[in-house]
Amino acid sequence: MPLEVTWPFPQCPRLGWRISSRVVMGMVGSYSYLWTSDGVYQKGMDFLLERLNQGEWIHIFPEGRVNMSGEFMRIKWGIGRLIAECSLHPIILPMWHIGMNDVLPNETPYIPRRITVLVGKPFTVRHLVNALRAENTNPTEMRKTVTDYIQDEFRSLKAQAEALHHRLQNHT
Repeated sequence: MPLEVTWPFPQCPRLGWRISSRVVMGMVGSYSYLWTSDGVYQKGMDFLLERLNQGEWIHIFPEGRVNMSGEFMRIKWGIGRLIAECSLHPIILPMWHIGMNDVLPNETPYIPRRITVLVGKPFTVRHLVNALRAENTNPTEMRKTVTDYIQDEFRSLKAQAEALHHRLQNHT
């Protein structure tokens, strides 16, 4: 089903940039850059920062790997670096999905099940980044603070998605 978004997004290029772990790359398809263990200053992150500074879209799996446990995973600090160092104050469109592991179960009955995808409210952290810059916050602390803020937004979205998924599963 198509998703119609009515929010003033910037011009969207035909092809966005994405990063993910090697595990996700093998499962989902081709991605432009892989998130490895080289840290926040790896070449792929530099490349994505350049794309953001040119106003392009990127798609990120912020945990940096496949989440097999379903538990909330810490978001990697590279997200904080990209947002804190970007000159354009990117808009973050958070999404949370539940039930992907049940789409086609590995055990009987082999009946596909529903998934829930919740698209959160777009937001920026311009206010936070500007305040941290005004206080001359060091880069490490800035990355951590920005990442923690974004993580709190995702944690809230996860709770909303779980409640919605539960309601939808019990309703049918």
